[in-house]
Amino acid sequence: MYRLHSLSVIILLCLACLAMWGVDASAQVATDYSFLCRRSGTIEITPEADSWQYEVGEGSAEELIISYSVGVQFGKKGSDCSYARLTLNKQQSVSSVSVSAKRATNSTATLQVFVGNVPLGNPQELPTKMDTLTFSAPQPLEGNVSIRFEQDLSEAASNVSHAFYLYSATITAADSKHLLVGATGFATCYKAEAFEMPQGLRGGIIVEDVGAKGHLQIVWLYPAGAAVPPQTPVLLNGAPGSYDFLPVPTEGARPEGNLLRGALNTAITSSEDDAPCWFYRLTSDEANPAEAVFAWGAPGGEAFVSTGGRAYLALPRLRFASASIISINQMLSGLPNIKQNPAAKDDSNLYTPDGRRLTAEPQARGVYILKGKKIYIR
Repeated sequence: MYRLHSLSVIILLCLACLAMWGVDASAQVATDYSFLCRRSGTIEITPEADSWQYEVGEGSAEELIISYSVGVQFGKKGSDCSYARLTLNKQQSVSSVSVSAKRATNSTATLQVFVGNVPLGNPQELPTKMDTLTFSAPQPLEGNVSIRFEQDLSEAASNVSHAFYLYSATITAADSKHLLVGATGFATCYKAEAFEMPQGLRGGIIVEDVGAKGHLQIVWLYPAGAAVPPQTPVLLNGAPGSYDFLPVPTEGARPEGNLLRGALNTAITSSEDDAPCWFYRLTSDEANPAEAVFAWGAPGGEAFVSTGGRAYLALPRLRFASASIISINQMLSGLPNIKQNPAAKDDSNLYTPDGRRLTAEPQARGVYILKGKKIYIR
């Protein structure tokens, strides 16, 4: 388990909170992370330590990460670190990231922050004394935050410590009172109350095109000014930026056939009837960061932790075959984007809740799936 804040960290966070009075609290929220590495090689991070993952170049993480009094040191003599990257696995809309770090090397070393696969601002040179570098973009970016250290060791002196030291990071993001569209021009939304689609945006649902095999279709039900019913997960499309959320007094019915799901609070993804699904989050394409795609939020399309107020895509495994990425451009172009599951043609098969087809009569009592519905066999 990770330790609680030390007294010094608490004092620093209190000072940071005092400094935040100059920021519009209704528009932005900042989270401060402090980093500490124990001699066991485990990074201690407060808060949300379990959400961070790291990778390093030139060897294993256990060999390259060593204890340091107040921060994390990547690299040591005889096994220098060419790069290190820490990723916060938390989908969010990010306005800016400030990182306190330094380098202990005479070679060129840089620091870069990414949101998803998109760089947040330009890379900056790491100083030899601890300093705070701030990265920001004209418009909020949507995705997981990662911090990447990199240096050129081609002309570096041998047997010299070439290391990075990471002390803290502050991630500033907009809150749920605003609709945020990132650099790809797409975002998702799930609100408890009905709201008016802001000017400059359109909202749609994703449905299965029953008339064209292998097609998912975006139906743009909500143009600018239209009322979106409460608890309706929608895909947003428009120019990157921050849009005001305007509640409206309506209780319109939610559309049927929508394959998007959502939750008001951060939670594990699920389907409406607990049938096994492939679960996707909206993100940018690794090969083309300017293009938005739906990609598995966890390996194998398993359930993942989805941010509250956002929508995700849930495709029933009995009707759709495995596909780790679904292109929004293909949906917009009317091109086939995912194959139907051949097993869906035979509705008489029994399946376990995790999508495995039974080849014989079930021998144990429990819940099974028949024709897309849950049944209980005693």
